[in-house]
Amino acid sequence: MKNLGELVSFLLRSTSDTDEISDPDDPAICFACDADLSNNPTYESLRVCLDCGFHYNLPARERIQLLIDNGTFHETNRSLTAAQNPDLSEEPSYSERLAHAREKTGLSEAVITGTGELDGIRTAILALDLGFLGGSMGIVVGEKVSRLFEHAQRKKLPTIAIVSSGGARIQEGILSLMQMAKTTSAAKGFEAKGLPLITVTANPTTGQVFASFANLADIIIAEPGSLVGFAPLRIAQRASEESKDLNESHTAETHLIRGNLDRIVHRDKQKQTLAAFLRLLAPQPKKKSSTEKLVRPNFAFQTTPTEGRRLEIARHPNRPTSEQYIKTIFTYFEPIHGDRISGIDPTLIAGLGYLAGKPVAVIATQRNRQSTMPTSADGRLSPTAIRQAQRIMRLAGKFRLPLISLIDTPGLDQSLHAEEEGLGAAIAETLSLMIGLSTPTIAAIVGEGGSEAALCLGLADRVLMHEFGIFSPVSPESAAGVLYRDSERAEDIASSLKITASDCLNLEIIEEIVPEPADGAHTNHTEAASLLRESLIRNLAEIDGSPIKRLVKARERKFRRIGNNISFIRPDQILRSGLERQVRNIRKKLPQR
Repeated sequence: MKNLGELVSFLLRSTSDTDEISDPDDPAICFACDADLSNNPTYESLRVCLDCGFHYNLPARERIQLLIDNGTFHETNRSLTAAQNPDLSEEPSYSERLAHAREKTGLSEAVITGTGELDGIRTAILALDLGFLGGSMGIVVGEKVSRLFEHAQRKKLPTIAIVSSGGARIQEGILSLMQMAKTTSAAKGFEAKGLPLITVTANPTTGQVFASFANLADIIIAEPGSLVGFAPLRIAQRASEESKDLNESHTAETHLIRGNLDRIVHRDKQKQTLAAFLRLLAPQPKKKSSTEKLVRPNFAFQTTPTEGRRLEIARHPNRPTSEQYIKTIFTYFEPIHGDRISGIDPTLIAGLGYLAGKPVAVIATQRNRQSTMPTSADGRLSPTAIRQAQRIMRLAGKFRLPLISLIDTPGLDQSLHAEEEGLGAAIAETLSLMIGLSTPTIAAIVGEGGSEAALCLGLADRVLMHEFGIFSPVSPESAAGVLYRDSERAEDIASSLKITASDCLNLEIIEEIVPEPADGAHTNHTEAASLLRESLIRNLAEIDGSPIKRLVKARERKFRRIGNNISFIRPDQILRSGLERQVRNIRKKLPQR
């Protein structure tokens, strides 16, 4: 593909503050790679170059036709227009520009709104049309978008927003700016009803639409190579002190790396992806699963390995990773990326999927057991990873999706960079968020549960732990280094730390020990996943359907009472006990009568 900066400069022209696309209806040669587009079936059906994958602009009505099932779309507020338009001294006048845009696109305004079925799922949908004054948001667009959110809220419909907008409708002055407030207010009311909003960003997506309702979506996906960013390209370049290539700032791919998008999806896969997310976030009623009849087995350790051997098994290089467990245990797993703030950390896998036919949210720590670096490379959680987890927790709470955490991490990334990114605050926020989460939660320690990293993902209604797993406040090596000045004595101190599954069960920190294949999960990945899956299904069946308030209260009480089996003595009791002892000693010295 050509340099994207040169490509967009060619496509965009600065005739006004609303960029318009110079995109011929039927170009013979691809703008991006110079490929011949004549007789190209992919281009004819999807407006996508078969050679380089460049996604050309699609009119709003064609976008809706690609996504909504035939014969099900009902447009709303089709003829809505403003009774009076501003009279600015420009040539051509604003009224003439509107008339030209209506004639060119066949639309009354820059957005189409309506309802229809997407793969059989009833949904509300809006699509901005870049050909209508650059897809800019003026008074009418803001009103139509807000009315759609309100309609979807009344009818309890999920909503899809297809966004392609090149700038502000400055001809409408301050009222154009205020549409950001209007649409955000409507989107907020929609969100409060626990309904899903999914945004699809196309080329380009900038300005007021991008910085209002489009970025409030639960899931944001983008088309490959699309221009994405708040400030229009030329303004961003003008305001930047350093010169940056467009590929480093304004592309969908860059926004994905920085955690601002969930997925980049080719146009021919968008309907399938949107349907998958809609089913997960707005699931259809299902019959009760027979998994509720499962009986909790009586666990007995197969062997009693030494503490050193337990550490070896928990950290075995061939032990199944969380990614392997996800592939085996959950079906139709849809990954979700980024923290919507700063980036993506591959240490944390997050997404939505099905467990025994039930939609669930999944958080899993992923570690590279071959790494020797004490950073995120070996599974240590960074602030970015923790914020990714927070995002999935909030999604789970909003949509009442049971949350499953798979924990295998040596601890936190304690680098200077992590401190600068707000490590302590991220941990505290996650602890608070998870303990009060309004949905059933299950955490499973599937290897090493290291310190605060494991704890902040493990404050669940049910905490499970693999037979040879460990849950430690600090690594045994670190503890031995502090107490004995000798990290080689890790095995000596491990028993005192109470880090084994049986220790945690006796201390009521966990609810269940999950058996492993003989000699550890690394010996048989399939069997290990099957045993874990059975335990997850059974525990979910036991807590799913419980009143949420009761579940949260029970969770709070559970963690409040941990350690209460230890006797506590008040200072006055210590003083009284000391005085009584002294009195007894004095009496012994006195002559007997």
